[in-house]
Amino acid sequence: MITDLFERWNEERYENGEIGKNSYTKYGNDFKRFFQKQDTLCSIPMKEITEAELLAFIKLNIRRFHLTRKSYASLRTLIMGVFKYTQGHTITHALRAGGLRPIRYAKMNKMTDISISTFFSDLQLSNNLFKKNRKDASSQVFNDDEVIKLVKYLRDHPTIHNLGLLLLFDTGMRVGELCVLKPENITKEGIVINSTEIYYKDPDTNKTVFEIKDTPKMGADERTIIIPEPTRAIIKRIRLMNPFGEYLFMKDGKRINSTRFNYHLYKACKEVGIPERSTHKIRKTYASKLIDGEVEEALIRSQMGHTDIKTTKDYYYYATQNQKYKESQIAKALCV
Repeated sequence: MITDLFERWNEERYENGEIGKNSYTKYGNDFKRFFQKQDTLCSIPMKEITEAELLAFIKLNIRRFHLTRKSYASLRTLIMGVFKYTQGHTITHALRAGGLRPIRYAKMNKMTDISISTFFSDLQLSNNLFKKNRKDASSQVFNDDEVIKLVKYLRDHPTIHNLGLLLLFDTGMRVGELCVLKPENITKEGIVINSTEIYYKDPDTNKTVFEIKDTPKMGADERTIIIPEPTRAIIKRIRLMNPFGEYLFMKDGKRINSTRFNYHLYKACKEVGIPERSTHKIRKTYASKLIDGEVEEALIRSQMGHTDIKTTKDYYYYATQNQKYKESQIAKALCV
């Protein structure tokens, strides 16, 4: 049955270090959402599932959960994983008892006649099936007026949390990278980003677990963020507040986690009378300002930790100018 195969596939990838605990938990939750709660394919033996039934299952879930093209990728990953696993997985009691990793032999297990790679390469899904994810540009970044208000508030209330938020505005780093910074990450070249925080719900206790990973993000490389002198002054103030801590950001002897920075950003937004936004919107604001400032693309990629400038432009770039400036730009272009 699909349920057993999924659990083995997910467990094996986690044990082999292919995915982290957060991805392991996410896949488990996605499987319950798409498969188990619907009682569809899970009730059919793998050998009996046809391509027509698989296609109907995919379309049903796209409609039922109002999936966008992007969120559909999670469903596709699960299906690909389980069906490839059935085609290529052979495991014996001797291997399991001996503590060895299972061996994969392509299409040795005749548990399905579906070639899942061919199925998806041939699959054509109409754009009309998917929910259109229309984002209001004004909600994705802080505009110039909002940045002025926020930065002034953060400077006037220089708690360790607020200084951390100022550092985000000056560096564009991920909040998970910010909260695991150590004093040794600050060098004469800039801020070395070589780890990050992840968090997930423990399925047994239902409590949020925070962990530190020794890479900036899954698959990302170490990078050094270039910072100007005013940013170094912020870091010095942070160090004065926490001179002996293992991490730059600590409170009452404990490392400050990413959710606390988001909480204090929401609080700051409320105090200055602007819509609440997450720390990720600071990152998008930073990227947008670099692009508008005509910074070299190679440097933008390096600062953001992106391998392709297209990622930055497609997902992080939004106009940050205020309405008056935009109107003047249009008027200038039209010569009115």
